Amino acid sequence: MAYTTTCNLTDTGKVELVKYLFSPDNLSESYKISTTVWYQGHQSIQQVPHFDSKTDSTGTKTNIYVKYYLFIDTDLRQYFYYGNFSDSSKAIIHFKGKNQFAKYGGWDLYSNKEFEYDSRLKLTDTTINEIVFNRNKFHRGNNNASNDFILYTVCEKENIPIRYMKSLSEKLGCPVTRMDTYYEGRLVAIDQFQYVSDTLTNEEIRIFSAWKKKCREWCYKKKLMATTHL
Repeated sequence: MAYTTTCNLTDTGKVELVKYLFSPDNLSESYKISTTVWYQGHQSIQQVPHFDSKTDSTGTKTNIYVKYYLFIDTDLRQYFYYGNFSDSSKAIIHFKGKNQFAKYGGWDLYSNKEFEYDSRLKLTDTTINEIVFNRNKFHRGNNNASNDFILYTVCEKENIPIRYMKSLSEKLGCPVTRMDTYYEGRLVAIDQFQYVSDTLTNEEIRIFSAWKKKCREWCYKKKLMATTHL
């Protein structure tokens, strides 16, 4: 059964961050890691991919899969990890305040952390699929290693609340939609940020409603317990 879209708000939609990883020693070896993010107002749900690599006598086997679905409420500073994308799913990990992405995984999409670099060079614009992108090259290096980052920006989606490299997007004046990473002159990664939709399906809206309700019920219960023990 197909679901129709019924929610069409400025702060509602879906984006995807796709990361391609290349081995500097073996150009034929590459991996693709995708993260879908649904957002609605000050809440979002994101896939949390897991990269599992095992080596035995037959060689190295890599498995990339979605381990969690992370619900974030920025107003309440709550983080809930779910095992599947369903309105009946139960949270299996929860914490409040500072995120614990380093431990459980996740994309810190609300972060204002500055992108560190040593120098910047404005490159010529380029056209991909009839869309004009501005490009900037950022260099970061020391005595041991050298990295170059080529960032692509486009101003078509300036009002979307979810941004890739948020602080740098604001500094450049337009959202960053792609970053090519070079290590010692060799391409090792491509990050592509894609705007998928500015609507949610009925099913996605139901999941948001259910997980928002669970978040607020948990907060109310904790507040009630704190009041009771005063």
